Amino acid sequence: MIREGFFRNYELAQLSPLTRILFQGLWCLADKNGRLWDRPQQIKAECLPYDDCDIEKMLTELTDAGFIQRYEVGGKRCIQVVNFEKHQILTTWEKNTSTDIPAPRGFRRSSKPDQNGFEVDQKSVRSRSALNNNDQNSNDQNGSDHNSDDDLPFVGAEFRTALSEYERHRKEKRSPLTPTAKKRLYKKLKDWGEAKATAALVNSVENGWTGVFEPNGNGTQGATKVDRNVQRVQNVAAEFEAEERASRTEQN
Repeated sequence: MIREGFFRNYELAQLSPLTRILFQGLWCLADKNGRLWDRPQQIKAECLPYDDCDIEKMLTELTDAGFIQRYEVGGKRCIQVVNFEKHQILTTWEKNTSTDIPAPRGFRRSSKPDQNGFEVDQKSVRSRSALNNNDQNSNDQNGSDHNSDDDLPFVGAEFRTALSEYERHRKEKRSPLTPTAKKRLYKKLKDWGEAKATAALVNSVENGWTGVFEPNGNGTQGATKVDRNVQRVQNVAAEFEAEERASRTEQN
């Protein structure tokens, strides 16, 4: 939700229009608690893929202005959108989704922010060791969401977004990818090529499947839909490349 107060917020108005758009984009990426992984490169690919901007600098500006909190737990960098639940109304489906992004240390949820402007909830207070242990156990059992570029078969923005949605979909189905299953999946996707792999992941999420099926079928339903997704990914990539060429031409 974007309330009218967003446009009248004096502190937010001191930031650039693009930074304000980024702030809205963070709401879309955040989980039900207003948290997301602090990955500037991926955030740019998902929020502002067509703009020439410094996401790291913009995130720092939002932090300094008190709109987000950047923190690290168990070696993982995270972002907390300040007062997210105070301003967002979640659907029943959103409330029931699972998340493994740890809260900031000392974070608690209430109707009143603490002295730093962050929501407080007595039930959520955990010790540092408990947070680190739970975070590590989650990684061992479910595999890490913190995918390294060295591990991924492709690093294009469309593929990374599709993969992220598929991993979240698997967790919602209570069938998270294990590290071994993830390695097998990456090998299979690499054999298909980036466009088909991206389309296959999108198709699995749209159909509610936990498996990812080869675009050419093997008798699976929805093969035609996969082909359409392949074409859609290719069209988006072609449009982006055309815009890039036009932009370079104008600059020259």
